[in-house]
Amino acid sequence: MAFIFYGTGSHLGASYEVDDYTCPFCNHTNSTDLFIYSNYFHLFFLPFIPTGKTGAAFCSSCQQAISQGRLGPTLLAELAIHEKQYRHSYKMYLGAIIFFGIPAAAVLVAVLMRL
Repeated sequence: MAFIFYGTGSHLGASYEVDDYTCPFCNHTNSTDLFIYSNYFHLFFLPFIPTGKTGAAFCSSCQQAISQGRLGPTLLAELAIHEKQYRHSYKMYLGAIIFFGIPAAAVLVAVLMRL
């Protein structure tokens, strides 16, 4: 009997400082950072393909974390700008490269060896 371990996960992709933003919890200005996470599907604990991006904010002054669903309009606009610019890391495709790339390379080498 074989076990196949699969599921989803997330990886911190990028972080940005938010300028001229006042934290709604502690009223400190310029203490909030915005984080973008790459969500991915994994197979045997290797990231296979990215499935999307999510964001969150964190205030370094009061240590309050804000999930994407609770972000205000200012942070949502800032998040939309950075999500457009952010690209998933190559390691999010590691499983696909191993499972499809290596066998494809082996077939290509075998064909080239026959020539």
